[in-house]
Amino acid sequence: MKTFTVPNGCDITEIVTDNGVTVYVAASIPAEVMQAWHKRLERRLAQSIKESAAADESLDRLLKQQK
Repeated sequence: MKTFTVPNGCDITEIVTDNGVTVYVAASIPAEVMQAWHKRLERRLAQSIKESAAADESLDRLLKQQK
């Protein structure tokens, strides 16, 4: 993680996740806000994964019916 200043004077933090995704975040955002945002994103991702799994199951059923 590194912090640098962009031409408009804002401090930016660069974060590289464990899976190699690079994220740039305004350093002025309080840690509590970032933690809440992280939890919210985790919930959305979990829901998206559940919805994808349900769609996969529906597709599998449909394909089995067509055989």
